[in-house]
Amino acid sequence: MSEPFLSQLRDQAKPSAAVKNRVRSRVMRRIAPAESLFADVRKNVAPTTSVRNRVRARTMRQIHAGHALGVLEQIRDIVTPSPALRSKLHGQIFMRLEPIRVASRSYRPLKWTASFALFALAIRVSPFLFLAPPTIADSAVTLLPTRGEVSVSVGGLWQPVSNEMTLEPGTMLRTHDGELSILFHDDGVIRLGPNTTISLNDTAKRFGPDSATLNPTLTLFTGELWVQGLMPAYVSGIRVETSYGTVVVNEGSVSVAEDDTVTVRVFDRRAKVLHGSQEISLVAGQRTELWEGNIPLVKKIAETQYDADWPSQNLARDAVHRREIAQLQQERRASVAGILPTSKLYPVKRVAEAMDVLLTFDEDARMQKRIAHANTRLNEAAALLSEDQVTDAAAPLAEYTQVLLAMAGDFETGTLQYFLLQQSLAEATSDMAAALPDDEFYLLKKAVLEASVAIDGVVSAEDVQGMLIMDTLAALIYAVSEGDVANVQKTWIELQPHLAMLEQEEITLQEDMHKEILALLGRFAEAVQSRESQVASIDPELTDQLKAYLPVDHAETVSVMSDEELTILVQGIRDRIFTYHMTRSRLNQFAAEVRAMEGHPEQGRILRRLYVVLPDGPELFPDRIRKEITRVRWQREGDMI
Repeated sequence: MSEPFLSQLRDQAKPSAAVKNRVRSRVMRRIAPAESLFADVRKNVAPTTSVRNRVRARTMRQIHAGHALGVLEQIRDIVTPSPALRSKLHGQIFMRLEPIRVASRSYRPLKWTASFALFALAIRVSPFLFLAPPTIADSAVTLLPTRGEVSVSVGGLWQPVSNEMTLEPGTMLRTHDGELSILFHDDGVIRLGPNTTISLNDTAKRFGPDSATLNPTLTLFTGELWVQGLMPAYVSGIRVETSYGTVVVNEGSVSVAEDDTVTVRVFDRRAKVLHGSQEISLVAGQRTELWEGNIPLVKKIAETQYDADWPSQNLARDAVHRREIAQLQQERRASVAGILPTSKLYPVKRVAEAMDVLLTFDEDARMQKRIAHANTRLNEAAALLSEDQVTDAAAPLAEYTQVLLAMAGDFETGTLQYFLLQQSLAEATSDMAAALPDDEFYLLKKAVLEASVAIDGVVSAEDVQGMLIMDTLAALIYAVSEGDVANVQKTWIELQPHLAMLEQEEITLQEDMHKEILALLGRFAEAVQSRESQVASIDPELTDQLKAYLPVDHAETVSVMSDEELTILVQGIRDRIFTYHMTRSRLNQFAAEVRAMEGHPEQGRILRRLYVVLPDGPELFPDRIRKEITRVRWQREGDMI
C-alpha cells in the first residue's frame, strides 16, 4: 500500500521540463553580471609595461649586494693555502698514495708441511674405519632366583628378591625354602640350596695364578652350595671360604655343605681344599670332611649319591650351562671380528692394522696393539667357524700362533711386554675354558693352548697335553650319557696315542692332573658299562679295553698324616680330654674323639699312641682303648671278607 503512494508522490513532485528551463534561465541571468565585473577588474589592475619596468629596476637595485661579494672573496683568500703549503701537502699525499714494494716470501715449505700433516692425520684416522673395536663385552655377576623365597641384604636390611639383579662385593644372600643361582661372569655358576647363607666378597675376574693371599670369592656360613668352575687350572679359581678351610674350584662341579662340619664332594673334574697348612686335591668321585683340628680323609663318593636330587639336577644344569657359555663366547668373538678374510676389503683392513701399529710410538702401547690385532685373528676364526667355514678358519689361527711366537722372541722374560703377552694368553684361555672337543669353538682353545706352550711361564707342554686329554674324556662322558655313542669309537681311537704318551718316563705330568685323568677314565668306563649293549653293537672290544679303568669297589682313603702330625694329633686329643675335671665329662669327650677318628686309615696307629699317652685312672682309658682296637680290627677283617 505504501509503494503506490510513494510512486504517486514522486510523479506529482517531479518538475516538468518547462519549470526546469525557467529556473535555469533565472539563475543564468543572475550570475552573468558577476562575470563581466571580474573581467573589468582584471583589466583595470593589470600593470602597464612602464610600470613593470620601474618595479623591476627598483627590485634589482635592492637585491644587488656588492659588499657581499667582497666578503666572500676575502674568505676565499683566507682559506686558500699558499703555494708553498700546497706543494708540501701535495708531496706528502702523493708519497702516501705511492705503492710500496714488499719482498716476496715463499710459502711452499709451509704448504708441504700442512699437506703432510693432513695426510698423516688421514692415515692415522683411517684404521678406525676398517678396524673393529678390540674389546669384548664382559658379563657381570648376576643373581637369578630359581624358586621359593630368596633374600638379599641391602644396607644391613634383608629384602626379598624375585627378579634378576647384578651383585656387588659385600652383598649377603640367604635362601629360606628357595634356591638361587649366581652367574659369575663366564667363569662359572654358583647355586645355593635351601636354608643357605653366603657373603659375596669379590666379583672381579682373575687371570693371575692362584695364591693363598687372594681374597675369597664368597664365604659360606651355613647350608649347601654347588659350584661349577669353567676356568683353566693355571689361573685363580672360585674360592669358597668356610669355617674350617677354603675350597678352590677351577674346572669342575663341587658341592660344599657347612653345618657342624664342612663336607666337600667333587662330582666332576677336580677341586682343591686348603685346611690349615694342608692342601688336599680332590678329583671326581671323591669327598672329604673338615672340622677344627682334624686330619682330612679322602674317601669315595657312594654311587647312590650321584642319583640324589641335588647332584643329579645340578650336573644336568652344568652340562647345559657349559654349552651355553661356550656358544656365547663364540658369538661374542664373532660379533667383533670385523672384515673377514673372505671379503675383498680384507687387504685394506690389514693395511690399516699395519699403519695403526706403525704410527704408535710408545713401546708398551705398540705391544698392546700387536696383541689386540693377534686377538682379532681369533675373532675372525670364530666368525668363520660360526659360518661353517672350517678350512678358511685355519689360516687366522695359524697366523695367531706365529704372531705370538714372534712377539715372545722380541722381548725377554720378566719385562712388562712379556707380562702383557702372558696376561693376554691367560685371558684368551679363560674366555674359552668352557669349550670341549665336540664344540666348533674348541679349535680356538686348542690354538691358544698350543701358543701358550712356547711362552715361558704360562703352561708346559705336558700340562697342555693333559688338558686336551681331559677335555676329550669329558666330551666322551657327555656323549655317552646323552646316548650319542656313534662317534665314541673314533674319538677313543684318536685318544689312544695321547694316553700312551702319559706312560712314558720322560713325560712329567702333574700329580693332580694325572689323578684327574684316571678319574675321568673311570667315569668314562662306568658310562660305557651302563650302555654296554649300545657300545658293543658298534665296538665290542671297547668295553673290554675300559675294564682296566673301572674303579675298585672298596672306598679309597688317603692319609696325609706324618709321624709329627700323629704326635700333634694325639696330644691335642689328650689336651681336650683333660680340659674337664669330672670323670663323666672326660669319658664323653673321649667318646667324641673316638667317633671323630672313625674310618681313618691310620685309626689303629692313633689308638695305639693314645694307649701309651692316656694314663690309667678312674676313667679306665687303657681298657677302653684296648676294646676299641679289638673292635676296629674285627670290623676291618669283616670288610675284607
